[in-house]
Amino acid sequence: MNRSTAVAFPTLILLVVFQSSVLTVLPLIEVVIQPVMLAAIAWGMLRGLMDGLIWGFIGGYLLDLFSVGPWGSQPIALMITIVFAVWVVSTLPMNRFWLPGVLGGLCAVMNLLILGAIVQVSPFGNHWPSMPSLTAYFVVQGTAMILIYWSLFLLRQILYPPEVTGTGF
Repeated sequence: MNRSTAVAFPTLILLVVFQSSVLTVLPLIEVVIQPVMLAAIAWGMLRGLMDGLIWGFIGGYLLDLFSVGPWGSQPIALMITIVFAVWVVSTLPMNRFWLPGVLGGLCAVMNLLILGAIVQVSPFGNHWPSMPSLTAYFVVQGTAMILIYWSLFLLRQILYPPEVTGTGF
């Protein structure tokens, strides 16, 4: 077990409990903030595809414990979204000021649509009418992503400090 996995379990457990207990009763513009999804996407943006997929898998199954949807739909949707986020980050020049918020909102909408499609083809029925406004969802999740991204950026700096190189005196 590497450092990323060792940090993923307690962090994601705390986030999923916070999301399931507190954030569901405090919606913002009728949208519930999804910190588990955003944390997994942000960690993938910061640490790369493998670490992001590990966080997405763990976070997705923790979310499945609290959902009534098909078992395994959360990790599948989250891991597909993380692959997209890491691909975008690797192809664009990194701009830490605007990219996390925009990409977080875009990936949140993408994750919501993938989950909706999975539920649609499952025996659970039609849930498209119960989906939130995609514009409000994009804005709320993108704004929350900025806070989560910078928090995980600081955590990454603590866990993986930059190497000190030089010849000395």
